[in-house]
Amino acid sequence: MRKKDDKKIEAIKKTVIKLIRDYGFHGISMAKIAKEAGVSPATIYIYYENKSIMIHEIYHELRMERHNFIHLNINSEMNAKESLRTIYKSYYNYIINHEDEFYFIKQFSSCPCLYDEIQAQQYSVKLDGLLNKFKENKEIKDLSNKIIDSILFSPIESIAEDFFVGGVNFSEEEIDKMFELVWNSIEY
Repeated sequence: MRKKDDKKIEAIKKTVIKLIRDYGFHGISMAKIAKEAGVSPATIYIYYENKSIMIHEIYHELRMERHNFIHLNINSEMNAKESLRTIYKSYYNYIINHEDEFYFIKQFSSCPCLYDEIQAQQYSVKLDGLLNKFKENKEIKDLSNKIIDSILFSPIESIAEDFFVGGVNFSEEEIDKMFELVWNSIEY
């Protein structure tokens, strides 16, 4: 049995992320992935049973990496505003520094076939837990977590996309001002 090669796995993942961004799920084949990654198609099947499973695994891995990145500086001593500001700014930095990964995650986050899996994952459960705690403590409004997610993350995604399209880079002061607007809309 062949040993798994971490360099090949990483090359395959990076290629999938890039090709999905450029061509979408249906615009890529295992042969195209193999060619771009510099491996044989048979090599891909050593690591992934099929394209769908490969996409699911890469998606969940990227979501967990993003989750870990944006929650890195959160601690239990922080209040809601401090925690959410830290998450907000970390998320902006993540997006700016991980453009292809951001678009890959964005494309599959609204995929109906992944919905139940996403809700059960640690990256969804932890944020929901934080939001629920803040609502119970009357630090934020008692809105559904989906609404709070939208209020928090949609603006930051929008300005990050402005960075990708037009090179508009917002200062830390501007990001702080944006967060204050967001905070004012969810503060209890």
